[in-house]
Amino acid sequence: MLLQLEQEEDEEKQEVPGKKVMISGRMSQPDTIIGTMRPYQLDGLTWMCQLCVAHVNGILADEMGLGKTLQTISLLTTVTSKGWVHPPHMVVGPKTTLLNWAGEFKKFCPSMRIILLHGTHDERRETIEEYLMDVPQPKSFDVLLTTFDVCRIEKAALRKIRWGYFVMDEAHRIKNDQSSLSQVVRSFTTQRRLLLTGTPLQNNLQELWALLNFLMPSVFTNAKQFDGMLERISQQHEATADHQELTGGRDVITVLHRILRPFMLRR
Repeated sequence: MLLQLEQEEDEEKQEVPGKKVMISGRMSQPDTIIGTMRPYQLDGLTWMCQLCVAHVNGILADEMGLGKTLQTISLLTTVTSKGWVHPPHMVVGPKTTLLNWAGEFKKFCPSMRIILLHGTHDERRETIEEYLMDVPQPKSFDVLLTTFDVCRIEKAALRKIRWGYFVMDEAHRIKNDQSSLSQVVRSFTTQRRLLLTGTPLQNNLQELWALLNFLMPSVFTNAKQFDGMLERISQQHEATADHQELTGGRDVITVLHRILRPFMLRR
């Protein structure tokens, strides 16, 4: 499946109730966003919305400084206002970025209702009791911001919620699918998943498997099936590829990158 981003600035096709949503051309900036988004950021928003309406998860892997946070905020307000994905959404990241996320929401999209789940045990209990008891879909907030550590500690409360978008900043933190954080975030009920990273993907089979499993758990269900797929790919390449094209396992890595390509945007 290839989701091509049309560069022409045609008007987007609006959602029609009861019909499949189609998006063509670059989307316009959401009315709820304050300030002016750059054209490439609108392209990023369009690409993410194309994935969303196709019921596909993705990776926004732009280099640092290109505005992944703003693009993500614009995605969340768009899918919420259009009813494509229902809130609440969750954004998880390192502790050092938590207040930055909160500040960016306040700056660019103050209409979205944001809560922070962090602090001491008592402070977290207070937040959970005030906002997260109306399960499975609380309506008193739009986005919950939290950290990797709190995500693990408060997993029991977070698992009770049916999340809209689950956004994970610094996606490389789940490259080990056996880590406690990786296991926890995979256990959440989500409608869509979005990974953010400024780090290029490494030629590492375990990391690629972890990303594919997180994005498409119903397809890449377990490591044994994955290993079997890799073996079949290697056999097919050995049978068809030119000798000079085969260098160890690079043919397998190349195929995995091709599998990921439609689900990842890096500029």
